[in-house]
Amino acid sequence: MDALDLIEQRINKLENVVGNIKSNSGNNEDTICDALSNVGSLLTTVASGHEKLDEMLKRSSELDNYMDPNFIDNHQLLDIKKSYIMTVGDEILSNVESYKEIEKLAPVLDSPNLRNIPDITDNLTALRKDIMEQKQSSEFIEESLILAMQRYSEIQKNLMESLIKMNLRIDDLESKVKSVKK
Repeated sequence: MDALDLIEQRINKLENVVGNIKSNSGNNEDTICDALSNVGSLLTTVASGHEKLDEMLKRSSELDNYMDPNFIDNHQLLDIKKSYIMTVGDEILSNVESYKEIEKLAPVLDSPNLRNIPDITDNLTALRKDIMEQKQSSEFIEESLILAMQRYSEIQKNLMESLIKMNLRIDDLESKVKSVKK
């Protein structure tokens, strides 16, 4: 139904531009479609026997294209392409610039240093293994130090408590000795 509606809208626009045609039969006005069908039938009868008219009628398929609701005029198609190119023009230019930069950097990528990367991977793997072992070793040492410091803190705390108790006993003994001397 949409295709028929589009065709009808195009015909209405065409009729608005051209206008209605006065009918030969009276005051009624024929529509463009009626006039075209009448002309088409008259042309086929007139064209019989005339080669140039036959060639012209063979080109009537072009008119069918104009009647197709999906038909896009070449100018419309060019306008669509132009607007698309204008829309993505900046992006295309930036892609061209990026491509030029990549071409400039291509010799760097082909350098012997980068070509030898597969040869270096074994060395890098060994270095990574050594680093992981050192990391594990340092983590073990760190845990040992933390435990030793915690033990030192406990010993220091116990020693302080013992010294405080010892000081209290000494004070008690001194006070007893003073009381006995008196």
